[in-house]
Amino acid sequence: EAQTSALERARTPLDGLLSRLSAPELDPGDTLGPWRLTEKIASGGMGVVYAAERADDLYARKVAVKLLRGLPDPRTAERLAEERRILAGLQHPNIARLYDGGTTAAGLPYLVMEFVDGRPLDAWCREHAAGLRQRLDLFVRICRAVQAAHARLVVHSDLKPDNVLIKRTELGYTSKLIDFDNSYVAGDPPPAAEIVGTINYYSPELLSYVQEDGIAAAELGTASDVFALGLIYSEF
Repeated sequence: EAQTSALERARTPLDGLLSRLSAPELDPGDTLGPWRLTEKIASGGMGVVYAAERADDLYARKVAVKLLRGLPDPRTAERLAEERRILAGLQHPNIARLYDGGTTAAGLPYLVMEFVDGRPLDAWCREHAAGLRQRLDLFVRICRAVQAAHARLVVHSDLKPDNVLIKRTELGYTSKLIDFDNSYVAGDPPPAAEIVGTINYYSPELLSYVQEDGIAAAELGTASDVFALGLIYSEF
């Protein structure tokens, strides 16, 4: 905890500088290929996410566009390209789908994702006073989505309530797993410095790897996600 506090104090001025240097390249109203950005809906360390719609009127579809921001960074662009490759191979009703992808005029890659009009898992459970049966049903759906990723040796690596959105459907509700920013193939994670997740949901081995305590990359696998699932269930 002491180390974390020290790092947070050191990061504060850097975050301010980075935020000034990393303004979004595009604004609502701009277009990317056939997509017109309509509003900014989220912002993170790697980029910004916009809601968008078809600009060519061929058909109506609302999507989420994840876009890198700031100056082109070859390694960050490579990470987004890796996320696109991973998502292209994941087809599951409880995982947000990848629809499209491309590159901006400035050379920054972007992803076009399924737009999930939902609430984070913990917030939804509070707002709907979800009972035990509903919570168990949701948890099983989440586990099935994670299992589908693990079947392809994909480790999400940032499982937490904010990355599970619950949305209404004609049959009631469903869950969608989102945000594969930190995902990787089991045994082949990115360098420790490039993993930016929520430390409260890290498995012991992932925490050791991030802190560079000597754990080998090959030791990181799907068990890290299972640990995070246990933490999620214990909280909601």
